Amino acid sequence: MKTRSHSKSRLLAVALVGATLSTPPHALAQFNKFKSPSRFKQEASNQANGSFKESDSNQQTFGQRGAQKPPKGEKESKYVQLNPETAFGPEIITSFDFPDTDILELTKHMQKLTGINLILDKDVKGKVSIMAPSAITVGDAWKAYLAALNMAGYTLVKSGEFHKVINARDVRYTPTSIYTGAYTPDTEAHVMKILALKNVDASEISRNFRPFMSRYGRIIDIKQTNTIIISDTGANINRLERLIKFLDVPGFEESLQIIPVKNSSAQEIAKLLDEILKESSGSSSRSRRGSRSNSAPRISGGQKGSNISKIIAEPRTNSIIAMANAEGARQLRDLINKLDVKLVSQSAGRIHVHYLNYGNAEELAKTLNQLVSGATPTRSGSAASRSRLIRGRSNDDDSLFSDEVKVTADKNNNALVVTASPTDWLTLKNVISKLDIPRDQVYVEGIFMETSLTKVRSFGVEYLGAYGKGAAQRGGFLSPGEGGLVDLITGNPTSLSGFLSVEAVEEQSKSLTLLVEIRSLLVQ
Repeated sequence: MKTRSHSKSRLLAVALVGATLSTPPHALAQFNKFKSPSRFKQEASNQANGSFKESDSNQQTFGQRGAQKPPKGEKESKYVQLNPETAFGPEIITSFDFPDTDILELTKHMQKLTGINLILDKDVKGKVSIMAPSAITVGDAWKAYLAALNMAGYTLVKSGEFHKVINARDVRYTPTSIYTGAYTPDTEAHVMKILALKNVDASEISRNFRPFMSRYGRIIDIKQTNTIIISDTGANINRLERLIKFLDVPGFEESLQIIPVKNSSAQEIAKLLDEILKESSGSSSRSRRGSRSNSAPRISGGQKGSNISKIIAEPRTNSIIAMANAEGARQLRDLINKLDVKLVSQSAGRIHVHYLNYGNAEELAKTLNQLVSGATPTRSGSAASRSRLIRGRSNDDDSLFSDEVKVTADKNNNALVVTASPTDWLTLKNVISKLDIPRDQVYVEGIFMETSLTKVRSFGVEYLGAYGKGAAQRGGFLSPGEGGLVDLITGNPTSLSGFLSVEAVEEQSKSLTLLVEIRSLLVQ
């Protein structure tokens, strides 16, 4: 009796299920032939325990009303099994044709099939067409439904136990599911993903990946943590993640670079490098269609793969400190080697001493200071001059000197002490050389003679002379009489009394020397 009663109960349950399947709703006529092996072909152990097979712990099960098998005599769930997050639905649908169907009607059909709770925006409208004459799984049908929503400008967002159908342009204002690990659902619904980059620059990824975003997708970068945030469909985020994984490899990471400067000022070189690289980066950005200018401090060099984020001058060691990757560091060193050259005939210091040959240091210092005071210094000297040289043009409004210049006179040494940059010193030195020239002079030669006056009536003369290598001759006379002057005037000096002519000591001489001393002069 028990066996017969048990058989009758089983037949009754099958009859009830058959009745349910044989009278489907009119709107779901195309789903009346789906196969569900997982529902009706449970293993014997599960039937004996009276429970359904558990799904993956990370997946939600839909289309089931409870964790236990319903009691005998009750019909099973009318909904198919579906995980909207992963689009997992193994059951088969023989036909999924919806030609020129209103979106609202299609949404109602999917709700009746899957049993999910939906909230529809009042503005949801429009028509789509889905054609799938061959058999597909419930998961594929769900993906097709979400794709049709995206094409019409709508998207599906999970909110607790409900799913909201909203306009896709409003998804940025709507909370969506956030994923941070390796897993991202492969779905057409909008989700948010946070990716931390290790080797590549987040701003570069953000700028270059914008063309790959969907119509209402967004990507932003966080400079401080080198992280990007993507809001897009799960399927598109998965595609972008594969690209980023291929690009985010070692070799592009930045490191600290210290480059010594030997012949120039590190501060001037750093300023010049900033100008060169920023202008190069700006030109590259303008050449790319649709790209915005990057105001971040990171600088992409003109060469492929080079990245330089910061350049700092260290004056104590006269070095350049930079944050750059390997290619950026190589580019920096090449530029510094070309700029850090020793200028001809100049020292690298700022204090210069110049000794004058003909001019007066004090007067020349006044002239130079007047010249300097009329010139307004520009930005640092070498950088300014090199910048004009590289740009290939000269600014007529530039000052005479690129930096502050001071000129001081050293009276004792007849020298000028100049404080100026190397380039300014070359300019001043050229001016000084044109001012420090010999002047026209008059040569004056005189003979000093000693005279003594006495009241006597005599006079005398002494002389000493020699010619060539001959012996020196010495002579003279002394006349005490009154006729001495008459005899001398009449040309008879030998008659003068006291005439002396003696031979002096022989001396080596090349010229005739005559020393005359007037001993006395007749005074009345």
